[in-house]
Amino acid sequence: HQNGEGFCFIYGAEGTGKSFITLSLAQAVASGTDWLGQFKVPQAGKVMFIDKENPKPMLARRLKALGMDSPNITWIKYPEKLQLVDEKGQVTPFAQALADDVVAEGIQMIVIDSFVDLMVGNENAASDTQMFFDTMRALFPNVAMVVIHHENKPSQGVFRSDSQRARGSSNISAQTVTQFRLEAVAKSKTDLTLKQTKARDAQKIDKFMVRMVVATNEDGATQVTGFEYVGIVAGDIDEKTDEARATIEEMLSVESLISRKEIIELCQNRGISESTVRRSLKKMLEDEIIDETSDPQNKSKKNYFLINAVKIEEDGE
Repeated sequence: HQNGEGFCFIYGAEGTGKSFITLSLAQAVASGTDWLGQFKVPQAGKVMFIDKENPKPMLARRLKALGMDSPNITWIKYPEKLQLVDEKGQVTPFAQALADDVVAEGIQMIVIDSFVDLMVGNENAASDTQMFFDTMRALFPNVAMVVIHHENKPSQGVFRSDSQRARGSSNISAQTVTQFRLEAVAKSKTDLTLKQTKARDAQKIDKFMVRMVVATNEDGATQVTGFEYVGIVAGDIDEKTDEARATIEEMLSVESLISRKEIIELCQNRGISESTVRRSLKKMLEDEIIDETSDPQNKSKKNYFLINAVKIEEDGE
């Protein structure tokens, strides 16, 4: 969403590295380089940070360690003075002046750290969160927003899915284009996973792992200098493959013969990626759950059928 309007929320527990991973993303956008060497950034864009959570000395140390000195990155000098609306719900002069600067500077992405520090009111109230989204859209049209948010603390006896862990009103999820949950890997000080919990009008990407690159500075303190892409989380691959397999079996139990193209399209309608479908088809062929035939008029076009379904039909004859 670099060149279009939309809210992306990145949330996770306290201390998981949300600010660091977002700085890394902003650096990729500002320089026009692929994020983590995996996710394409089509062109360099100007990024503005509104950081009301982290003290300036801490922020300065982080920027130095990450080597963030791009002219495409700007910061609000006095973020503590920024309030979106006044007591009457009217846009403040500071906020309007900032909006004018965003237009003048050609800012394409705004990073907010954090949601609760910038919004006015109660994050659990739908009306208050709606005011935040409406105000930001009015002030910064056609600008992508990356917002850092916190998640609920674990409660005994209460189970929450990954998408339900974000703190606050359910209206937050309703207003976003995409959301990611950042989670620390157990027994690791450097490994993190990112799971896309919402993707409007698009397929969700597979859950993946990143690793903090840590170095020791001249004072003997450790600091984060970057991130490395580790790969897709294996458990997530298995889960998605099982989902695709169940979907394919369901299709073939209704239609005795379906083309690969139709299977891919039907699975994509359920949010399953093409790569997962192809992986599942290959495994199902190896396990002799399905078999394939070639279209007589087009040898590259494959059709699939359930082996067991054919055997049952033959037994019935």
